[in-house]
Amino acid sequence: MVRTTNFKESEWFKVMQSTLKMEEIIEKHAAIMDTYDPYKKVGLVVDEWGTWFDVEPNTNPGFLYQQNSLRDALVAGVNLNIFNNHSDRVKMTCIAQVVNVLQSMILTKGENMVLTPTYYVFDMFKVHQDAYLVPSELSCENYMYEGASVPALNMSSSIDNDGKMHISICNLHATKNEKLVCNLKGFDPLGITGKIITANKLNAYNSFDDPIQISDKLFSDFSFKKNQLTINIPPHSVITLEVDGDLNVDNESVKLKKPVKGIKYKLYDGDWEVIPDYKNLQPIKTGLVNNIVFPEDIPGSNFLLIYDGFIKIEKDGLYNFSLASDDGAKLFINNNMVINNDGRHGTVEHEGIKYLGKGFYPFRLEYFQAGGGKVLELNKLVKVNNSYEPVKFKDEDFWHEK
Repeated sequence: MVRTTNFKESEWFKVMQSTLKMEEIIEKHAAIMDTYDPYKKVGLVVDEWGTWFDVEPNTNPGFLYQQNSLRDALVAGVNLNIFNNHSDRVKMTCIAQVVNVLQSMILTKGENMVLTPTYYVFDMFKVHQDAYLVPSELSCENYMYEGASVPALNMSSSIDNDGKMHISICNLHATKNEKLVCNLKGFDPLGITGKIITANKLNAYNSFDDPIQISDKLFSDFSFKKNQLTINIPPHSVITLEVDGDLNVDNESVKLKKPVKGIKYKLYDGDWEVIPDYKNLQPIKTGLVNNIVFPEDIPGSNFLLIYDGFIKIEKDGLYNFSLASDDGAKLFINNNMVINNDGRHGTVEHEGIKYLGKGFYPFRLEYFQAGGGKVLELNKLVKVNNSYEPVKFKDEDFWHEK
């Protein structure tokens, strides 16, 4: 019998051990997909994940109605961190399920409703939606139990369009506090707020008699100095921190002796599946355009276009770029690839984020067309009210040196 609320630490540990296998499953699937789809045009969908325990007594077994405890909250947090860390390949996941079935977020009884611990984890993690993954390396102690072990901590982090960083951490250990020291490279915290989901008992849950035994609470057991953040993480807990601060990145802009408006381009003739190495190719046409637009009189429907020049940044900040293309395209700023939308495909849009200080930056946009539709659109995402909308670059944003 697999019990939902009446369990001991041995059963807690076994579930933590099992749910961490999701990482291995995704990594192995992604490795196979990377072989046949190196440009990640196909997303990986994780369908119906979550816990499955015995149904509640005196309920219809076919309805799969089960209670939802703190253990389920940890399972939710662990998996959402895994999905976030693999967001380059994982594009959609579906918890099984939302209301009254398996690891649901809402339980109902007649006219009454209760929010489960899993609900509060989902609510806490929504800050990672429409944000950019911040790659992280985690080194931590193991949670040891009866000769077996799992990593005690699990985490993911992202930065949103407002420049706020969110760090989500799960302490899988049933009884031990864990200390985590985060070195936030290139980011100086100015203010931090936090929320935590935990309880005094491993098997605590929300019932119709006690609907808020588990919910998100304010968390403040952390300290920071410069770009180092120290967090004391209670056992069996899920935490999300919102870090407001400044990106401490060196201004890598360049000085132009004689900047002139417009951006140079080179046009190559050929048929490719991906953007080729064009260094030894001879262009059939060169010229100057005022913006990222198709030059006039492009011959044929199979070609390669390279835009090369400088982009002018008016003020320091975090810039979000959106690149839609049919077929493949790549965006480079300061010789660093910001967006990879390569490969032969229909219209596909990708986004990228980069911190840029005021000044001129080397800019290169590579695009190839392989018959069919012809699309190339580069925009910046700008906050309008509470949403981000694409805004076209102006002619005065692109320059070359005379």
